[in-house]
Amino acid sequence: RWIPVEEGDIIPSAGTLQTQYSSTAELHFSDGIIIFVGPLTEFNIKEFNLDPKSYRTKLDLGTGEVRFKVLEGDFETDMGVSSPNSTASPAGTDFAVSYNKNIGSAIYEIYDGSLLITSTATGQQKTISSSYGQSIARLEVSKDGAMTEQIAIPKSEWQARKNPQTEE
Repeated sequence: RWIPVEEGDIIPSAGTLQTQYSSTAELHFSDGIIIFVGPLTEFNIKEFNLDPKSYRTKLDLGTGEVRFKVLEGDFETDMGVSSPNSTASPAGTDFAVSYNKNIGSAIYEIYDGSLLITSTATGQQKTISSSYGQSIARLEVSKDGAMTEQIAIPKSEWQARKNPQTEE
């Protein structure tokens, strides 16, 4: 049974969040993690533990798209994101994950920092990295576990988006 949530509601650990068509959510965790949830997304907050010096957050993405932003602070975060075919351990502050359950494909993008991604089918691991102002790296993990690394947005295109030229 699904329960609608509103701004200010607390979602318990082990809770599942689902967004509907054309709906989004923004979640603020007390460990400095902000999660932007896209439409038609379902994920489970598998684990959320706080201790004075280290925060541990584990999430399972069933379908849809989420973007994570980790705020800086005097603490360590141990975060993990899983989809049905892969897992990611970020050492970064800004990244996104999407999973298409119809084709069994996960896509990871890193905007600042790095992500260690592991295929659950093959055990293969790859790390993708980027920083603000650089090319945005993307890694796709297919249903069979094959990993394809590519550039999501080249540095030159990213710079052009940030500094559009005006036409006269």
